[in-house]
Amino acid sequence: MVLNYLPHTHRDPPQPEWSIEQLTEVFKSFDRDKDGQLSKAELRAAFNYLGSRFGYGRGRIACYKADNNKDGLINLHNDELTILVKYAYSCGYKVV
Repeated sequence: MVLNYLPHTHRDPPQPEWSIEQLTEVFKSFDRDKDGQLSKAELRAAFNYLGSRFGYGRGRIACYKADNNKDGLINLHNDELTILVKYAYSCGYKVV
């Protein structure tokens, strides 16, 4: 049996440029249960929306880095959100 192999030529689409305010609003919009916090699942969904191919891993790392009180959630009303946005920027999500 012969398998045809094509080299991987897929390229990720260019990332849009996000302002800090836009990134903040994207994360806030993924607070699906409106409890003022982001769970790991909500973080994963947000990173997937931003174009991450590794939303699960990004969500876990973001939670580890930004969750100051170690409750497993990112509070949208304190500096945890600021840390989350800075982490997203460090991952290459461009901020204008």
